[in-house]
Amino acid sequence: MGEALTAIAGSSSYFAGGVISYSNEVKQSLLGVDPNALMQDGAVSDRVAQQMAAGVRDRLETTWGISITGIAGPDGGTSTKPVGLVYLGLAGEEQVTSVRCLFSSHHDSRPHPPSQRLYCSRFAASPAF
Repeated sequence: MGEALTAIAGSSSYFAGGVISYSNEVKQSLLGVDPNALMQDGAVSDRVAQQMAAGVRDRLETTWGISITGIAGPDGGTSTKPVGLVYLGLAGEEQVTSVRCLFSSHHDSRPHPPSQRLYCSRFAASPAF
């Protein structure tokens, strides 16, 4: 996400920085994610995505915070959280929200459903960005 946001000329005027919080320990220590949320919902969940977005917004003292958490695969998926499951989080001054997206795995030849791609694209292209 950071790469996409900073590939645009002048991005330093709106992009303060980012955190790659691959481990749960980093999610907790740098972003303030509640350990109970990680234990109860797992790292790939709407609640954790929201807490990550709020944490990066707070820590970087920005207007908006964005987060992504998901299962890239090829392993790690389950029947309830398959490979390709992604939550995008967005935190603003008055609201924190997230959206669930399910993308095909790298090994899945089926295309992403158009409605799923469009919904996630519109969320990611919201005026916050």
